[in-house]
Amino acid sequence: MNPPYVLLFLFLILLRGRGAGECNVPTRNKTPLRTPPEPTTNTPNTEPSHTTKDDFLDFFIYGYYGLGLPLIFDEVDPFHENELWDLIKANKTQIVLHKINNSSAIMAEPKDKSRYLKVVAISDTHNQMAGVTIPDGDVLIHAGDLTNDGEYERLVEFNNQMGLLPHPHKLVIGGNHELGFDVFENKTKRRPRDQPLGTEEGWKLLTNVTYLLDQSVKIDGVKFYGSPYHALPGFPFYKNRKNGLREVWERVPSDVDVLITHSPPLGYLDLFRNDRWGCRYLLEKVEKYQPKFHIYGHVHQSYGAMTNGKTTFLNAAQCDPKNKIQDRPFVFWIEKKTGTNP
Repeated sequence: MNPPYVLLFLFLILLRGRGAGECNVPTRNKTPLRTPPEPTTNTPNTEPSHTTKDDFLDFFIYGYYGLGLPLIFDEVDPFHENELWDLIKANKTQIVLHKINNSSAIMAEPKDKSRYLKVVAISDTHNQMAGVTIPDGDVLIHAGDLTNDGEYERLVEFNNQMGLLPHPHKLVIGGNHELGFDVFENKTKRRPRDQPLGTEEGWKLLTNVTYLLDQSVKIDGVKFYGSPYHALPGFPFYKNRKNGLREVWERVPSDVDVLITHSPPLGYLDLFRNDRWGCRYLLEKVEKYQPKFHIYGHVHQSYGAMTNGKTTFLNAAQCDPKNKIQDRPFVFWIEKKTGTNP
């Protein structure tokens, strides 16, 4: 360990022992050093609404990894996301979209509805599906964080709720709060209080939906692809920003029509407080393949709709920053294509 890092490490330990306040120490790691943007307050075993002083220091000193090393040693994107966005945003088109007539729709209903799929998009319901009024449609999409901790009882409840909905097709991906869904997760890297939580292979309980893990499905010729990965360490489906996320986005098919991810692309409805949480490599894929729609959540603060002229971006998080359900699904239509389900 380099001498400056040794001094920094010892300084933080000293602060913690003295009960010092929050410490804003500069670091070359550009992954935000804070709890997820989906704090939970309604149920037991949930995350606090705000990071406590001790949590902050624990997070910085132990880096969620239990290695006794600061998080600054994790491999991350060489650019801070804010700085990177400042470099590239001048060449990006961003048009904010609004719902029509206080409805859930972001576009006018087509005259010949038989030629289109009606799609409903939600995300980040956090055990509160009962608080969302789901419009009818052909396809219902949930972009992850259906639970707080992947609890068995809550997964069963969610599955039952989905089973009561009339949509012929229900597509679901995992989020960082679906503890137990990631078979490759190293649980020792979770926070200690999270390590015993979750349901192993909990997606198997979701018998009333189609669960997508780096998989695609065609509905009336329209290709939907779902992937749960994000850059928040200490949770299922974490991938680092340097290479990990780039590798998983390589799996996205070039002919995708509706892309479903839990985390956002860089710069498009990804702002948490003053920091960008989106992924540069995901944005590159979207710009290259130009899906008609990109559905995601994760960042509750940036709910909304936007287009770059080629792709419509929907941050469909149903919970607000305090994790209270807001009942705000999106509805859109996409034209059917020639072909049938594989």
